[in-house]
Amino acid sequence: MKRPRFKYLFLWGTLAVLSGCVSSGFAPGNSWSSKNRSKLIGALELGDVSVDKPADRTSVEKEIRGRAPLFFLERKYLLVPEEERAPYRVDIRAIEREYISGWKTRRSVSVEVFIRQNGEGAGDPVPLASGRAAGTGNISLSASPVLDRFLRTAVKRAAGALKK
Repeated sequence: MKRPRFKYLFLWGTLAVLSGCVSSGFAPGNSWSSKNRSKLIGALELGDVSVDKPADRTSVEKEIRGRAPLFFLERKYLLVPEEERAPYRVDIRAIEREYISGWKTRRSVSVEVFIRQNGEGAGDPVPLASGRAAGTGNISLSASPVLDRFLRTAVKRAAGALKK
């Protein structure tokens, strides 16, 4: 009689430990490795990062500056350090607005990525490529999963437009 209880207890304990590992960031989809550096398409320079939201603006800006190189690396573009020059410059703008819908306060969120020519001819205000991700509801740029999803989508669209 005692053996089946031990098996169930062991099974539930193992499942609890494994689910804790997955939720803590050890999921295989969240890893960036050096193998992504092979076959790079080009180099980009990170320019202006602006965040327009009611609060926590600087923390969101720091997170964008930290995450953008990883998302561009997924698309085979390398963001060079600030002291180096690259043929293209990336500007990122994130906007969060609140609005009233009925009796509830909702948010409108957008992340825009602009890729422009760097160096001579850089005064052209029209970007070579751009990408935008937007959404509404009970979302906020302060939530890392939301920011990651919007930034990844905007980078994917901008990098895809630059390839063309």
